[in-house]
Amino acid sequence: QIEINALAAKDKLRTDAISNAYKALQDANGGQFPIDIGTLQGNISQHLTKELKSNHLSSAIASDLNEFYKNPTFESYEALRTNLANEMRSSSNGNARAAAYIVRDELEKLPVFGEGSNAPQAVQLKQLADNARKLVRERAAIIKNNPAYRAAINESADLKELASQGESLNAEKFHKKYVAGATPEAIRRMKAELPPDDLAHQAIAFNELERAKNAAVNASGRNLTPEQFAKFLKQNKSVLRETLSPEAMQDVTELGLLTSKIGMPKTG
Repeated sequence: QIEINALAAKDKLRTDAISNAYKALQDANGGQFPIDIGTLQGNISQHLTKELKSNHLSSAIASDLNEFYKNPTFESYEALRTNLANEMRSSSNGNARAAAYIVRDELEKLPVFGEGSNAPQAVQLKQLADNARKLVRERAAIIKNNPAYRAAINESADLKELASQGESLNAEKFHKKYVAGATPEAIRRMKAELPPDDLAHQAIAFNELERAKNAAVNASGRNLTPEQFAKFLKQNKSVLRETLSPEAMQDVTELGLLTSKIGMPKTG
């Protein structure tokens, strides 16, 4: 859960930065959100038609979209983005999820009034819109290329919606899938999203040391199992190198060498 929380906290920094960028755009336009609704509506309709998804947009999202067209404020823009994200994540209908993705993609391209003209106001608004779009693209790239990050923000969203007791539904399986069962590169990408002093680094190392400890003894925890431990180290060396400090990695390796010299481990 600590690993999930840390990645979700990093994502909140990103989403807050995106919201602030959109707010700056509205403030620069005298408090009016400068989105070109005509262009947006045309782009969404064209994209849905092209992908044969027009008939698959859920009635709730279609209604939200029509309400936004009538009153395109910053607040309604943020609310619509949130509703689309929820639809993309939780809908059981694959076509409905795909349709919601198309709408959100076009929404985040953020066509603004006067884009393409050289009027000073239009140039300033385009720069601010470009900044918001850039932040959105950067977050999308992280979500696409970082499986642990993507899973963590989904788990965090579920946690909020279900008002649970502080533990995500899949917290118990998270480390096993996104660290213990991950590639070294996936682990590096996950850890790159964590501040250097974040407790999640300790959580990652602790879980891996627990796995090593469990591999070194039998089910009762009383007898050493040298062959089992040697097999574990051979299969998990690349993961351990990414998750443990150099000192811890050396200690675990030395323990492996030591246990390999024990022929008949005694109970206790």
